[in-house]
Amino acid sequence: MRTRVGWLLIVVCLAFAAGLVLPAPAYADGITFTGPTSISVTDTGAAYSFFYTLTNNSSGTLTYVYPTEGYPTVSGDPDESSAIIYGEFGTATCTGYTPLASGSSCTMELAFNTTGGTDDGDSYTFAVTLGATWTGISTPSNLNVEVTINDPSVVPEPASLPLLASGLLGLMAIALRRRTAATH
Repeated sequence: MRTRVGWLLIVVCLAFAAGLVLPAPAYADGITFTGPTSISVTDTGAAYSFFYTLTNNSSGTLTYVYPTEGYPTVSGDPDESSAIIYGEFGTATCTGYTPLASGSSCTMELAFNTTGGTDDGDSYTFAVTLGATWTGISTPSNLNVEVTINDPSVVPEPASLPLLASGLLGLMAIALRRRTAATH
């Protein structure tokens, strides 16, 4: 009996000591970062905006510090290249050094313009890591996003071929009528 109490006391002491030594994980996974991760748009020269929601799932209040953006990995035709901006602008609600209570959310914006470049049938892709830095969290919350900008399809109008054919038939009918009128 005495041995069991001794072992129980040792286990309780070790568990208590581990709780004091190990950092509390309350803020470790406290932010959920949601939004589109695969975006495909047509290169029309238009501006595009996409919103990302950051939600505080921790047990305490976190303070948003600033947005982070990893350097984009780029592939494809540079004619469709675009300026990328991300963070606190437009209608985004996350602003620097603002506390975010547990269970609350704020939004960040990713925006870019397409160039309306040459319609040579190819595309341009960039992959970027969006994130935010918070007080109380040692690593920023991140989300990987891939954006593809496609050239518009150059497809002939379907009605143009029948229109051309009917025009040629009409010309042939007129030529045939003139020929038969000349022989009579």
